[in-house]
Amino acid sequence: MSEENNKLVFRQLIEEGFNKGNLGALDEIYSPGFIEHQDGIMPPTMEGLKGAIISLRAPFPDLNLTIEEITASGDKTWARITGRGTHRGSFMG
Repeated sequence: MSEENNKLVFRQLIEEGFNKGNLGALDEIYSPGFIEHQDGIMPPTMEGLKGAIISLRAPFPDLNLTIEEITASGDKTWARITGRGTHRGSFMG
């Protein structure tokens, strides 16, 4: 995939997954062998990513992530993101 396509896919993850809670869209965006390379907070699978989204949207039902800056280099994509939401439930104890 091109760097521009990687940025588009990342934007779709943020908008559909995190902002809208549309987890089914992630199955359309990513391949079945998806591997998350974040810091190990969650299992590095699609189910782990979906679980992370659920765990954020439960206490912050109006969660909205805004991409402030995004860049891609080769197969890596990075973004600076601002998150906003109303704390309505238990979060990290």
